[in-house]
Amino acid sequence: MSKKYNKQRLVNTLERITDNVSKRDIYVVSKNDDTYVIQNYISKAVIVNDIPLRYLADKLCATQNKGKTISNDLRIKLRVLINEYYKHKTDLVFYKNSMINEKDNFKFEILEARFCLSSKRYDLARIQLEEF
Repeated sequence: MSKKYNKQRLVNTLERITDNVSKRDIYVVSKNDDTYVIQNYISKAVIVNDIPLRYLADKLCATQNKGKTISNDLRIKLRVLINEYYKHKTDLVFYKNSMINEKDNFKFEILEARFCLSSKRYDLARIQLEEF
């Protein structure tokens, strides 16, 4: 049993579909040093940079590929969270190295307290980024 198709209609439909697909922007996640970047595949324009978590980058990229744009409010909130994440990550490295080299017990205890506070704030920033 063979089906007969209207070939011209089929060709027109396929052309329309390919035109619509080719007009859409395609966004990809790429790795840049220790971070992830969302960029336009064709123009290589960066949409969001310095994303610390692959999961978050994939989620934002999927949103962009669905045709939804990331609003400026969300970009600002995301940038604040990312900056806080990196600030506390850097602070943890600084406090850890300072504690290793510190001879004075009083200063060591201060560094240890700051290390603990920064560690908790780093964890909180990471959780907020994961839930973003």
